[in-house]
Amino acid sequence: MPKLRPAATDQTNRSIIAVIKYGMAQAGVEPDELALAARVSRATYYDRLRDPGQFRLCELRGIAEKLHIPLEQLATGKI
Repeated sequence: MPKLRPAATDQTNRSIIAVIKYGMAQAGVEPDELALAARVSRATYYDRLRDPGQFRLCELRGIAEKLHIPLEQLATGKI
């Protein structure tokens, strides 16, 4: 059976995760600090990383502010 092409949403979700992890490495921020900035528990933060489509706008705003990345770039997954 042939492989299926990944869905566009899967690619976007992977891009969002990559931007967050790249921003964390550049800013020297720990996951606990991002969870605090997003105003969620650490467990919820990791759940959102597993399924980025579940991020709420207020959580993304907090993460973008902490990482000094414009919200538009974070939401689209492009730096």
